[in-house]
Amino acid sequence: GSGYGANGSINCGDVSVTNDQTVEMWIYATSIGSPSRQNPWNKAYAGEGTITLETGGDFNYFYGTSGGDGAVYQGVNSGSVLPGSTWTHVTFVRDLSSASKTVRWYFNGVRILNGSASYAYAQASPANPLYLGKGYTSPFLGILDEVRMSTAARSSNWVWACWRDQASNTTFTLYGAASPNGGPIIENRAV
Repeated sequence: GSGYGANGSINCGDVSVTNDQTVEMWIYATSIGSPSRQNPWNKAYAGEGTITLETGGDFNYFYGTSGGDGAVYQGVNSGSVLPGSTWTHVTFVRDLSSASKTVRWYFNGVRILNGSASYAYAQASPANPLYLGKGYTSPFLGILDEVRMSTAARSSNWVWACWRDQASNTTFTLYGAASPNGGPIIENRAV
């Protein structure tokens, strides 16, 4: 593939978030299901978390208490399919500090899943760096933009405002055209 880093990925180093977490990004998938499952965002599926684009176009978020890529983890399916070859704002929220301990998926600012978290914390995995564009499955085929991870469980209003602020519209914010020279772009292509 092309892009920044080896095989179109970025190694962000050891970024440990073991409690509340929000991961959001704009995703443009050019190939869903081929060659196989893909990781646009990966730390540790039995630790701080991993986002996997499944072969059917849905997402799974995994996190757990054994650390690394071990055996004790929870998978949270998005329940909705990512549209291919179009930009989609995808957000996952892990809220472990609230009494209800919830996990939530959003597409384009709209909550598509609200579930229960199985564990009260995620085990730190210092041996596993955070990667954008690759992970324990196949590399992500497409483009990632505006990737952000927070150590807070963001509210639905926050997620909607982030999507609306960055979406292609003029009702929330007016901005110029995107420029590929403005920052790192991860783009992998099937060969």
